[in-house]
Amino acid sequence: MKNTLRQVFHSPKFVIGFTIMMLILAMVIVYPLFNPGDPLQMIGLGNFFKPGIYVSVYDSVYTKPNTMKLPDAAQKRLESKLSSEDRVSMMNWLIAVGVPEKDISLQDTDKLLKQWNEHYDPTMRPEGMTKAQRNYYKRLDENLKTMLTTEKVIIADKNTGTGATT
Repeated sequence: MKNTLRQVFHSPKFVIGFTIMMLILAMVIVYPLFNPGDPLQMIGLGNFFKPGIYVSVYDSVYTKPNTMKLPDAAQKRLESKLSSEDRVSMMNWLIAVGVPEKDISLQDTDKLLKQWNEHYDPTMRPEGMTKAQRNYYKRLDENLKTMLTTEKVIIADKNTGTGATT
């Protein structure tokens, strides 16, 4: 037996595999000692079901609604959709209509949008801007309006007997 173990541990592939397996085993044993919380609560603000719970479509449609709120989700969604090119274009428009450049912050999305809403007028024709550029700003304004709308989505089923929507 001693000779067999000595031969096995001389194989570099075995030693690497054995080391990886021991590291994984050590992490499984040591990690809960440092972080003793519930693993399902650590992931996604507690929005996950425990293993083994089955949720059917019927059960999910006919239950009371549950809203999952992630911190700063609307702000992060807006910041991810508003590209740096759009921010620079908004700044160029604001400068063209007379807003001082020092008052414009490309990193502060709320302030930039507030300034945009206060100063943007599609009928204005800033000096040196072509029709294509003004059309670009109109499209940008429409995109901003659609990004800022928060319409609720309702999933409903029509009862064939009564005709009522549930």
